[in-house]
Amino acid sequence: MAPPPTSSPSATRASLTEMLDELEWPRLLSVPRLALAPHRVGLGFFALLLLALLLQLARAVGPRDWTPWREHAEATGELATFLAAGDLVSSGAAFADLLLGASFRLLTDAPWSALVFFPPAFVVVALLGGAIARSVACEFAQRVRLSWTESLAFSWQTGVALVGALVAPIAIVLLAGLGLGVLGWALFSLPWVNVVGALLLPLGLLIAAFVVGFAFLLIAGHPMLLASIACERTDAIEGVQRVLAYVVARPLRLLLYSVLAIVQGLVVVAIFLGLAAACVHFATAASSMFLDGPERGALLGVDWVGRGWPVHVRTVARLVNLWAAIPFLLVAGLAFSIVQASGVAIYLLLRRACDGQDVAEIWVPSMLDGTFAPAVARGEDEDES
Repeated sequence: MAPPPTSSPSATRASLTEMLDELEWPRLLSVPRLALAPHRVGLGFFALLLLALLLQLARAVGPRDWTPWREHAEATGELATFLAAGDLVSSGAAFADLLLGASFRLLTDAPWSALVFFPPAFVVVALLGGAIARSVACEFAQRVRLSWTESLAFSWQTGVALVGALVAPIAIVLLAGLGLGVLGWALFSLPWVNVVGALLLPLGLLIAAFVVGFAFLLIAGHPMLLASIACERTDAIEGVQRVLAYVVARPLRLLLYSVLAIVQGLVVVAIFLGLAAACVHFATAASSMFLDGPERGALLGVDWVGRGWPVHVRTVARLVNLWAAIPFLLVAGLAFSIVQASGVAIYLLLRRACDGQDVAEIWVPSMLDGTFAPAVARGEDEDES
């Protein structure tokens, strides 16, 4: 009888190394470190600052009644809450309400302010978010650090694809919803014709099923939309197709990665949010320690500093509120950076799981757009012809 096989310590170490190499999810733990890079937080800060300025401009040109914008903000916040909680079912309903409810009312009740805000807002998010995604992709995949100017140059060159990757899916859902609305008006607004409309309602349900399924996949993969362009430098259509294909192919793996990214992102944001609040409170409390009256109230931001106080006190209060908002805006910029970094990491890990493509394989300037073929191949082919 042959003795049982024994494994040497070196073989055991080799097998353990192979097992650890096969684990991909620990690489997601590097996302907070990548997102905390100062230039990425700065890009996120300026993105949100520009969005805030656009919102103020939209408010200036829009109607005095701010109800449509308030309803849109509430719907957006509800969607963000469901996404952060990982509740994809409620997120789908909130997404539909945001597009077909709050957004439609905003477009009809305040069209000029919506026109002033939304088109530039998509451009800002696409360009600055794409710059962060490209910077993270290079460091995550190849450990190459790009400057913020190099990242912005890439997003500027791929701006059409980045904006298209964000706008095209939303436009499809909106157009489908408007199409159903027009069809419903034509079939249900006239007597007896509405009977035909009732008979054709299954067709509407099929269209709705397609739209809801598409929206569900879009919500699940939305953090990867800009990442697909940043990693592949492809066009918007192919980028969206890649993301949707990966969501369908590996839903459980996507859920695992998303939960891990959300949990660590919330923890990091909560820590820095507490630090920002502590900094603001310490600065204002220490500065007002030996003050009294309205000057102290202006620094502490109490409500009783109003129009009855001197102009210089009201000016101080406004300036204090402005400077106190900057730390919190920086934390929001960090959250924006975390979303883009998480999208890149999840995209590359899902791509490896689906296509077997190595994480390190991303587009670099020496390659043709949307491919991993050397750019010199084109020149050689032209010379041969």
